[in-house]
Amino acid sequence: MVAHTAISTSPWHSIIKIKTVMIVMFALAISTLAHLLIGIYPHSFSSSLNPPSGTPYFNQADIKRQGLLSTGKHCSGSIPDARVLDFIMVNDELDALWIRLNELYDVMDTFYIVETNMTFSGVPKPLHFATNRRRFEQFSHKIIHVIVPPIPPEDYKLYDEVWRVGMWLNEMWNRNKGLRIAVDSHRPREGDWIILSDLDELPRASFIKALAHPDRSTELGRQLDQDSPEWAGDLLRLGCKYYFYSYEYLLDHAWNGPVAFRFREPDSPVFLKKGPVAKRNTERLQWLMEEEWVGTGNRLRNERDGDGAYMPEQCHHCSWCFSNITQVLRKMDSWSHQEFNLEKYRDRSWILERAKTGTDPFERSYETYTYIPNNTDVPTYILQHQDTYSFMCKRYGQPNAGFIDVNPNDPLGPLL
Repeated sequence: MVAHTAISTSPWHSIIKIKTVMIVMFALAISTLAHLLIGIYPHSFSSSLNPPSGTPYFNQADIKRQGLLSTGKHCSGSIPDARVLDFIMVNDELDALWIRLNELYDVMDTFYIVETNMTFSGVPKPLHFATNRRRFEQFSHKIIHVIVPPIPPEDYKLYDEVWRVGMWLNEMWNRNKGLRIAVDSHRPREGDWIILSDLDELPRASFIKALAHPDRSTELGRQLDQDSPEWAGDLLRLGCKYYFYSYEYLLDHAWNGPVAFRFREPDSPVFLKKGPVAKRNTERLQWLMEEEWVGTGNRLRNERDGDGAYMPEQCHHCSWCFSNITQVLRKMDSWSHQEFNLEKYRDRSWILERAKTGTDPFERSYETYTYIPNNTDVPTYILQHQDTYSFMCKRYGQPNAGFIDVNPNDPLGPLL
């Protein structure tokens, strides 16, 4: 089997009926306004990860004790296996993509790799994955390559004038349209899991394995079983250990990371179930397959701050863990937080000093780090290739802060 490249061609993909938009806006205006406003700023800085009262919550120690980090073998009382599909948007972070594919290849069934020819800040860019596709040839039979077309004028008006998303327009469009194209081009089966995350939010392979091979004799297995009284619904929130620059610098708060949700067809019998969990499940997921609803991907992303069952420490989030300083500057040019793209923060001496001392690059008082030398709680692939990924392991005190394009003997001189 070979990898596929998908692009939207269906008529409804390019035309959003005004009537439908008005109906959706009216129906959701009160119940989801706050939720949508969160979506305007998808990278929330909230440090609170305490789930709401009554939300299913899994302690990491309990998960290990119950044997929920599955071997992948069927057990007595096992639930039918589900496939797990990974949805990620890619800019130029090919090192991070390489690590993710190696780390999760054996436990993921499909990788939806989504890209477009424009950055989140609206700057034209190459299709980096398409250009470098041969580098990833060994993973090709599990890859579905999704190219998101530019936002058409009628949708631009909806996003910019109706929802007023401002600088987040491109990111929201790419996630919403990308998910729609991905699902249409390689349709999941009823009950499959889709992981919706940013590229630098890396789920633990052991957790993905537990999703794919649930066991009813465990608490998690019963929570995943729609016929169990303990069913937690079809949406899970993964908490991440949150690192910055490298796996040496652990932030003092966790990170609301990926959302895992089950794919359901519009006529799924699951939506006929009764009870508070079933009601929440229907409200969250039934609109997934509504063809003309434009906000599915972003609303699912926002569920990381919702009331779905919470799985702590089931992913690593290594933010701004770049191999070279050129990528740092490109990131500042391209990301949605353009309020931080200031000359002060782009100065090389500033970047080097902050990265080698573990200090927030944007002077955010709520972001404080703990230095962890020789950290071993990192993705397995990085542990096995520490020489290759030294910039993810050893920045502290280095004259070049671990950036491979900065000469350690002349940090402010010409780039290598």
